[in-house]
Amino acid sequence: MVRLMDVFPRFTIDQTPVKQGITADTNEDTDGEVVGGDIFQRSINHDFIAGSPVHPLKLKFTKIPSDGSPLGRQTRNIILAPPLTILGLPLRLKREYILHFEFGVIGDGWTGEGEEITFAILAEDLKSGDTETIYSNTLHPGDNPLEKGWRKGRIDLSAYRGKSIKLEFKTSVADTSLRGRAAAWANPVLAAKDAEPRRPNIILISADTLRADHLGCYGYPRETTPAVDRLAGQSYRFERVISQAPYTVSSHMSILTSLYPSLHKVNKINMDRLDSEILTLAEALYNSGYRTWAVTGGGQVSSSYRFSEGFESYLEFTSPEGDVKQKVAETLEFMDENRDSPVFIFFHTYKPHAPFRPLPPYNTMFDPEYTGTIKGDIPTITAVNSGEITASQADLNHLTALYDGDIREMDDQLNELFTTVQQKGAGRGAAIIFTSDHGEEFGEHGLYGVHSHTLYHELVSIPLIIHVPGMNPAGVSIPDQVQSIDIYPTILELAGIKPPSSIQGRSFLSLMKTGKRRLEPEPAFSERLPADSPWIRSLRTPEYSYMFKQDKKNGTNSHLFFDLLRDPTEQNNLKIPDGRLRALFNQILFLLEEGKKPGKVQAEQPLDPETLEILRTLGYIK
Repeated sequence: MVRLMDVFPRFTIDQTPVKQGITADTNEDTDGEVVGGDIFQRSINHDFIAGSPVHPLKLKFTKIPSDGSPLGRQTRNIILAPPLTILGLPLRLKREYILHFEFGVIGDGWTGEGEEITFAILAEDLKSGDTETIYSNTLHPGDNPLEKGWRKGRIDLSAYRGKSIKLEFKTSVADTSLRGRAAAWANPVLAAKDAEPRRPNIILISADTLRADHLGCYGYPRETTPAVDRLAGQSYRFERVISQAPYTVSSHMSILTSLYPSLHKVNKINMDRLDSEILTLAEALYNSGYRTWAVTGGGQVSSSYRFSEGFESYLEFTSPEGDVKQKVAETLEFMDENRDSPVFIFFHTYKPHAPFRPLPPYNTMFDPEYTGTIKGDIPTITAVNSGEITASQADLNHLTALYDGDIREMDDQLNELFTTVQQKGAGRGAAIIFTSDHGEEFGEHGLYGVHSHTLYHELVSIPLIIHVPGMNPAGVSIPDQVQSIDIYPTILELAGIKPPSSIQGRSFLSLMKTGKRRLEPEPAFSERLPADSPWIRSLRTPEYSYMFKQDKKNGTNSHLFFDLLRDPTEQNNLKIPDGRLRALFNQILFLLEEGKKPGKVQAEQPLDPETLEILRTLGYIK
């Protein structure tokens, strides 16, 4: 596989209205990052053309649609190509290749009736000089809003095997007044037809806010997860998995960087961004030849926090719950389109995150006799927890039933993905890693339908199920305690890639292959590091949990210590012997000191209105 974005300096800029960050003298490009919309369109029309500052043609671009479609922010690697742009790439095709690419208009400038733009790809035989058009598509974005989205193309280049050719990527308009309107090519890739990818496809699925003990395969009596249970029956199920944080942005960033929250530093919901020098899981896989793609619920996993680092395309749905069924369809389509290349897919859904609003029949599936008025929306949950609404036990049980209904709805929709991938098996199926970022509280420590506030077991104990083609055990349960940060190095080891020395997790693939227990049980470390309330850090072993609460405003500290063998739900705080307290706290300090390459604190930047609205819907901000 050859990603043309990676060989961009080899392109010739035959014609463009943009003064770019590429010159004939240096033939070097300058990467940029742009969030799109009307501002970007105006800057192309005026700054790039009339003002002519140097601007890169190669960009990471975020497109924010204004039509209210369910698919919101879309981040892609693009080559800017406002008409008239002609970009050339000389190639010697020693094998039979398929050219995959995307194209589309960007910005909000395409509004006039009858406006059209043609995207064309030409192939010139460098020996004979013959040129032919091998692809052409004319869009009418002013007449049809659907033609403002990204479109996909695929060309079989088998006829050019053994030849030296020049591919020309051309955008043109018949109306010269439209020259300079924003348009682009995205993620062009050459995939060999006869390639036999040795590395497995990998799908990382995160069901946001899914606590482990609400799955059938983890002992829950309700039938919330028949599809996941079937997957677990042919996979490795980890019995004790600890999340690194009790809220979405921080926990997911730990999964995708293999760093504790205090070191990746993305902990404040509406302001932090990942240090660009930190190597993400997607970047490690991208650098090793994987195609990388994500479909998410946005919000706390928005590209605004730099979750899109390393992904060729990063899609975010405007509805925070999203449409799991649509995400499954797009995932299977992406896998089918890229069957000649190894792919890494990050699949995120806000099911079953509050608000709990499962569709029929799931809304009554687990509480059919309920006759009360309690709903699973954020205002109701907030009022119940503040005492503004006096809830009966039946009301509280109904909140749990709605949460379980959301789980079952998600599970039924994921069934197609699991079934399709498993049917393919080792014949270009995929390794499936099914997990969550954190759990949810339902009365264990006084609150219902909330998280983020503590590090008790109901918030940090999460599921982890791993299915690998060719390694299909009959439902193996692994008792060793592992952490979310261990997922990153395990995925890399599955792909045959050496994990970077900067990460803090350690692979547990050997536990799956050999079945042997670790000689030294791994303590699990979690952190709650918000901007405006006390910090909490915890250390867990299979026998004990220790929490250290630090209130910097009041200058007070408090300690909690639980015997998990006798008190697994952490109800009875014990008096800690001084020696044990010192030993546990020293372990925490050691874990913090172990990662000596913390991310730099990034300049705080406001989030875009779409992401802020999703965060309000999820109850994170008011």
